[in-house]
Order: sequence, then C-alpha cells, then structure tokens
Amino acid sequence: MGAETLRSTTYAGSYVHGLDGSERAQLTCTTSGAGGATTGIVLASGPRAILDWETTADRATIAAAVLGHWLGRPPCQADLHEFLDEVAGDWVAGQPWQLTGEQLEQAGFQP
Repeated sequence: MGAETLRSTTYAGSYVHGLDGSERAQLTCTTSGAGGATTGIVLASGPRAILDWETTADRATIAAAVLGHWLGRPPCQADLHEFLDEVAGDWVAGQPWQLTGEQLEQAGFQP
C-alpha cells in the first residue's frame, strides 16, 4: 500500500443541539488521508428518541449504519451481533463515543 493510499477513519456518536434547541444524536465519519486532507460526513442524525445508543436495539441501529458504511454493504446478522459484542458493549447512554477503522479491523471487519 503506497503512502498516498494510507488513511485513517473515525466514527463518532455525539449529541448536538438542533435549531429548535432540542438535543439530537448524531453519527459521523471522518476520514483523513496521507496528504492531510480530511473529509467528514454525517451518516445519521435525529432526535434522541429515534437515534441513540441507550439500548441494545438502539446500538443495533448504529451498528447497521457504521458497518454498512465501513463494509460497503448491508451487514448480516452475524456482523451485527459481533459488533454489539466486541465494539459497542462499553458505550454508555448519554456519553459520546469514538471508534476507529483500526478498531473495526481488529474486531474482524474488513472493508
């Protein structure tokens, strides 16, 4: 892999304030290239009642979004279970989190 193809990817779950002042959950992906260029996208955003990481079902929604983006395909049930067991198990409701592409690869998810 040449230096020009090296990159790092970070997924993050955070809380932001909407235009109406309400708190929203947001899932983002930031990719940094070897040349220093950085791109960021919002993968999902919504009211905390709809998008959050408080329950297992909520985490599964986030897992599907992260894995779908990382793998370039919809994740299978085994992928989702592995993600929930290996990656999202220590996420705390109400607390932001970050996850790197390196962590995803270490958990066995190859793009």
